[in-house]
Amino acid sequence: MIFYIECLNVYLLELLNVKKKHYTIDKGGVFSTPKKLVKVIYFIALISFILSLTACGGSSGGGGGEALIIPRPQSTDSTSSNGGSSGGSSGGSSGGSSGGSSGGSGGGSGGGGSGNTVNLADSSIYNGSVYSPADGAILTGTVPSGKFIKVMSGVTAITLSNVTINTDFGAGAIYVLSPNLTITLVGNNSVTTTASSSAGIMVDEDSTLTISGSGSLTATGYENGAGIGSKGGLHSGTIIINSGTITAYGGDNGPGIGPGRGGGVNNTVTINGGTVTAQKGTSASGTDIKCSTININGGTVNGTHP
Repeated sequence: MIFYIECLNVYLLELLNVKKKHYTIDKGGVFSTPKKLVKVIYFIALISFILSLTACGGSSGGGGGEALIIPRPQSTDSTSSNGGSSGGSSGGSSGGSSGGSSGGSGGGSGGGGSGNTVNLADSSIYNGSVYSPADGAILTGTVPSGKFIKVMSGVTAITLSNVTINTDFGAGAIYVLSPNLTITLVGNNSVTTTASSSAGIMVDEDSTLTISGSGSLTATGYENGAGIGSKGGLHSGTIIINSGTITAYGGDNGPGIGPGRGGGVNNTVTINGGTVTAQKGTSASGTDIKCSTININGGTVNGTHP
């Protein structure tokens, strides 16, 4: 259709040119042919030109319309790619999210479980010669030479799980400053000191130490110190034994359990269960368990006592 109108337009314009060649114009500017013919030719040429422009615009618009009415065929590969991309994205997102969740969960359970276990062989945990555990800490391993454990106020419970301490420094291999501390025994534990007149476990005179659990503990003092109680010259705090297998050896002049040599005897020892063996040093006077008050409510006690 467009082609036809264009041809008609060219033809009429050419016709006008031909007519101009055959008819001359007089001095008054008028064709020698009748004026109506010239006007008709001009009019037809103008109309055909306008129609051609309209047809072109319509064709262009129609093309756009056709693009909407007759959609371009979709490629199967493109669809698959989009689907795969979308699936990959959502899958990756879910996988990442799920993995993160699992990781967080694992992390949470690690913090709550093994996060409380402290390897005493790790020298980086010590502040100089001292390591002070947090409340609820599970201590395991061998303490490096020259270092000891100090349990500060605010710590109410720790666990000894196959712990070995052999130190030549401090008032005790374990120094209890907490007002109320419970030590739970797991496995076989040994605390020994060779520091001057020190105790295996030094219990501050204002503190109460309770020992429980199914494990064993051997505590050995040095010179005037007790196995469990205090170093020479100091008072001992209160000692309560609920269970476990406890063996306490005093230094040469110290008791198995109680205040070291020269310390005031105003402490209380209570035994509710377990097997307790106390042995004073070879040069010590008095009894194996030294105290002002002793309460034996159960268990087995080996050693002399008031």
